[in-house]
Amino acid sequence: MSNPKISIVIVNYNVRDFLVNALGSLQKSLRNISHEIFVVDNASIDDSVPVLKKDYPDISLLENNENLGFAKANNLALKKCSGEFILLLNPDTLVGEDTIGEMIGFFERTPSAGVAGCKILNADGTLQLACRRSYPTPWSSFSKLSGLSSFFPKSKLFGKYNMTFMDPDKTYEVEALSGSFMMFRKAVYDDIGGLDESFFMYGEDLDWFYRAYQSGWKIFYVHSTQIIHFKGESTKKSDFDAVKKFYEAMHLFVKKHYKSTSLIVPILRFGIFIRSLVAFTAKTWNRNFAKIFDLILINLAVLLSEYFRFGKFFNFPDYAYPYYYIFVSFFYLITFSVMGIYRKYKYSISRSMLAVVVSFLIVAFFELFFKNFAFSRATLLFLFAASITALPGWRFVYRLLEGGRSLSLTYRQKNILGPRTLIVGYHHATIDLINNLRKKYKEGFDNIIGIMPINQDLEVINDFKIIRSKNLNDVINRYKVEQILFSTPVLSYSDILDYVSNSENKNVIFKMIPKESDILNETNIISGLDLVQIDLKVNNFFNKLSKRVLDISLSLVLLVFLYPLKIFNRDKESPLNKFTGSLVKIFSGRISFVGRTETVAFKDAKFCKPGFTSLAKLNLNEDSTDEERQRLDFLYAKNQSFFLDCEILINSLIELYKNMKSR
Repeated sequence: MSNPKISIVIVNYNVRDFLVNALGSLQKSLRNISHEIFVVDNASIDDSVPVLKKDYPDISLLENNENLGFAKANNLALKKCSGEFILLLNPDTLVGEDTIGEMIGFFERTPSAGVAGCKILNADGTLQLACRRSYPTPWSSFSKLSGLSSFFPKSKLFGKYNMTFMDPDKTYEVEALSGSFMMFRKAVYDDIGGLDESFFMYGEDLDWFYRAYQSGWKIFYVHSTQIIHFKGESTKKSDFDAVKKFYEAMHLFVKKHYKSTSLIVPILRFGIFIRSLVAFTAKTWNRNFAKIFDLILINLAVLLSEYFRFGKFFNFPDYAYPYYYIFVSFFYLITFSVMGIYRKYKYSISRSMLAVVVSFLIVAFFELFFKNFAFSRATLLFLFAASITALPGWRFVYRLLEGGRSLSLTYRQKNILGPRTLIVGYHHATIDLINNLRKKYKEGFDNIIGIMPINQDLEVINDFKIIRSKNLNDVINRYKVEQILFSTPVLSYSDILDYVSNSENKNVIFKMIPKESDILNETNIISGLDLVQIDLKVNNFFNKLSKRVLDISLSLVLLVFLYPLKIFNRDKESPLNKFTGSLVKIFSGRISFVGRTETVAFKDAKFCKPGFTSLAKLNLNEDSTDEERQRLDFLYAKNQSFFLDCEILINSLIELYKNMKSR
């Protein structure tokens, strides 16, 4: 048997779903091309190996007992490759139907080409800059590390590292490419060997390109075909520090290739050190900025409480410094941490308010036993007033500036509904899967705004809205789409690539629904869960109690302030009279501040009272069906808590503010 035209090597580590999609795209791209595919698995624990053995028996599978890294794993398969061309491909990629044929054609038309790579797109459709780049010389490294390349991307002087001054829609010779798609003649491998196994992950591709370039092989960027690279998926599933590994690789590259030039080595090492320090600082800041900001505000609150009580700053006894500030900060930060505010609920207004109350009680208890720190009740009360205003307050401002749609809306969007999702392309098995997922209220599948059919004459399908348009960008903008699910039984991979590439800079997540056999298997699995008992948290005793306390206390306060105004307002249809009427109903227990949609009829309406506002009111419009309202009301009942009620109330205020502002 003659040798295949191309050998393809994929190293997999815990990205089974991406790998399956990559193999599906490869199958279409490799039609009528003789080939062999090697998948090297680095001890994945996500059932990648069983899936490959079952569904892809023709693929040569190499199983490792541990994560050997990218270079060593690739080398295991490279030794077995026999094709005229070799392609090293990342598992988190999608290959166009014409990609392999186009790249082979380029090599055959360009005898001088030893290595080539194609245009690579990010998941949002933007160009992945690493798909054509140069080596880290002192100047290009300085431009990259200092940020000059970002400020002047079109400058040949500053933009050399990622070649941002070059037209991405032209083909030309480059120094290096992206390791996610490395295609080369086998003769290059026979000449310079495999990847340097000193590199665990990152840097080995740049090192290999450098060696090929030094050996006289020409490297080309080819614009006429493209792939999508969902960058960083394997590192998300790994247990090592990706940033640390990256900069270790850069140090190794400099040490290996620039050791003979005394000036270059210290410059590059210093630049890499500064860049790694910046990356570490940014990562630390992103993780701790809420804690740091809270700490500053807490200490300011203590300082202002001094001024409020004594008329000047720093008037506590000398022995109180710095202990009082440290103790107050410690109690607040510990309470906030224990309540999960710095992990899951970073921007939660209601939870931060409760944390302030608990912290205040702890501080008051502390002062009760340590009389030397009990300066005055006025100081303590002002501390409470300042902290309960400042700490939840900056979160409210942040949320307001984000338009009420930031990632902080833990319950409303992220945990319950998921992102606003559009299905592109209709297939009955796809809809069956989505319906089953929605029954289970799984994250990301209950906020589907509709189906955009592709050359299909469709009427309404179940409760899915049909969105008729040939321009995906228009649909994204009009419906504020955050996630797109492509139906692969209907769309070709080239279609998907075109949609993604034409929708760049839209801040949209693109995903693919598996092929029909996988959909049907998944549907059967999910259907088997229908007998699982559903627990409605709204029926929990403590949730009922906290809801009633919130209703009584808040409605009573508002009635005290607003009811006198109602006496002088005789217009029964005025917003004020309607609102105070609702407050009376809330106080008496007929309705709740937050509950189900009053217009929807349930067989057993006792499971949840009607609400002045609701999850459905926040997320649906007047044209929505009763079934949609029922689904969201049921979601609310299933996930109800004191914090969720507060979140919905706060978001209702934000929506009200936005509506008033737009008028």
